[in-house]
Amino acid sequence: MITRRNLLITGSAAITAGALYLAFKPGSPTDQPFRIGLISRSEINTLEPSQAATESPISIVWNIYDRLVQLSEAGDLEPRLAERWESNDRRDKWRFAIRSGVRFHDSGYGAGRTLGPSDVVFSIHRAVRLPGYARTLLVDVVEGVSDFLEGRANSIRGIRIDGDTVEFQLSRSFSFLPDRLAASYLSIVPEGTPDEGDTPAGTGAYALTAWDRTAQRITLRRFEGHWQKLSPDAPSEIVVRSVPSEALGAAELKSGGIDYAEFNATAYPAMNGQAGTLYRIREYDHTELRLIALNQQKPPFSTPHGATLGRALNLGIDRDILVRTLDGGTPFAGPVPTRPTERFQLPFDRAVARSLVDTVPKELRRIDLLVEPVDEARIIAELLVPQWSEIGLTVTAIYGRADFFPVVINGDYQMALAYYGPYIPSPEQYLWMYRADAAPVPNVMRFSNDTFEAAFTRYTAALSDTAAESALDQALAALLQQSPTVWVMKPPRYYASRRAVEIPRSAGLPVYARMKFQPPIG
Repeated sequence: MITRRNLLITGSAAITAGALYLAFKPGSPTDQPFRIGLISRSEINTLEPSQAATESPISIVWNIYDRLVQLSEAGDLEPRLAERWESNDRRDKWRFAIRSGVRFHDSGYGAGRTLGPSDVVFSIHRAVRLPGYARTLLVDVVEGVSDFLEGRANSIRGIRIDGDTVEFQLSRSFSFLPDRLAASYLSIVPEGTPDEGDTPAGTGAYALTAWDRTAQRITLRRFEGHWQKLSPDAPSEIVVRSVPSEALGAAELKSGGIDYAEFNATAYPAMNGQAGTLYRIREYDHTELRLIALNQQKPPFSTPHGATLGRALNLGIDRDILVRTLDGGTPFAGPVPTRPTERFQLPFDRAVARSLVDTVPKELRRIDLLVEPVDEARIIAELLVPQWSEIGLTVTAIYGRADFFPVVINGDYQMALAYYGPYIPSPEQYLWMYRADAAPVPNVMRFSNDTFEAAFTRYTAALSDTAAESALDQALAALLQQSPTVWVMKPPRYYASRRAVEIPRSAGLPVYARMKFQPPIG
């Protein structure tokens, strides 16, 4: 069996550790830059809020811009640019009172302006109009978004200004509008911001001062004019780099080239091998689930035996083996890894899985598994295939497809191992990917089930906690019964630092303004 210990790291990270790391005094922002390395992550290819679609650029957007509301570290909604909000009894009309006295940064389009409701309305129209994820958050609930997108209207009739308040008229009762407005894609920019050009000014705790696209280096400056009190430890300057190599990231941290690094499971051997007593490694919380999409429009999952196979695939996985091999993470066998839904899982039960497979015709027990071309997915697939063999399934893993995502989106697969990680970690957003109208992205399974759809709609429109809980339970039960997905685990995500530093996270993303330092190691 593959283990962490026999993963090979090629290349040498033998750079002397003689370089001194910078000292950070707790309680006072240092004049020295705090250097962050994002190891083997996606490129920082855009800082346009509505277009940033992967974790590296989104984590920068999260700190440059504000949203109307935001999830706290505890997962609760908290006021940002909206200082308060309310809905009518039907929850089909929402009002957000815009905070006064908020100023945009001193550089970029709209620099130095004071925020007003018109900036909010403009930002939402702009985000919806530009191709991207933002429109999907509003098109199904806000009146007039479809007409606006299809050119039948010049504006969204369901969004209007009333004094210092922005009002949303919805097409149906919907309890989760504030949650959706907390997404990074709906960050607020100055009114009139062009679609292309320089990065617009934000209102966040950090302002962009430099972006070297070639070197993949972002420089942020603490914004002293921010509307909210910042942590006294929040550095005056932060330099964020995308570091493409795991070995290089480990060497840079060891030598003092970076102060803090974030990385995935496959970088752990290199980082841990270099650590010694120089720096510490910890897991951080995030929203991502490793899962396997089961194509509901391809045999064997399009047959009457599809749901049985889905349940067997879930029940046939000993997820504790994955956690031990990856040196971390959380085994999770259900669609929503947040409270109070943990009980809705299909945990390991090899005997039941084998009995389910026995009811499936033999010709349907051979399945291809398309694997996302990253090391973590490969390791997981290599652990899953023999486990499924033990319950009577022959699964062939297909690795190294550079066209993995187009193939999956086009539906040219049987099973596909990838991930789903909403930046709004609510049950509504974890379940949204199973809506029929969410196909083909993120509903790449092409899953459609009337029982689930009806329960999900009742859940999002519920006017009481009791009704919401009942509907949510029914939606989750329908998903487990149909099993259009194999829910594998929450994979480990790590940070390493040369100092005992705490960077709180909101919706799995770092909040630099709340950074706190402790005395140096050693």
